[in-house]
Amino acid sequence: MVLHFTSSRLVPFTVNMSKIMKLSAINFVVNLAYACVDTIWAIYLNSFVNNPAYVGFIVSGFSLAAVISYFLLVPIIEKYDEKKLLGY
Repeated sequence: MVLHFTSSRLVPFTVNMSKIMKLSAINFVVNLAYACVDTIWAIYLNSFVNNPAYVGFIVSGFSLAAVISYFLLVPIIEKYDEKKLLGY
């Protein structure tokens, strides 16, 4: 079944979905993509360090850095002009 998120009658396989169902479908696709990328990333790192424990430490370190940078960069982007930040 093909799911289209429009209410147009021109699309033959239109499914009327509530907003929460649309959000759930988008969330499912995004999480599936993250799972695929994380699996490939772990296999790629394992080819360098050859130890699953080191792979876990490296991935957790990158995850911690991503969370910290998210909480630091979002207020900076909201406070300053995006064009000036892009220039910097």
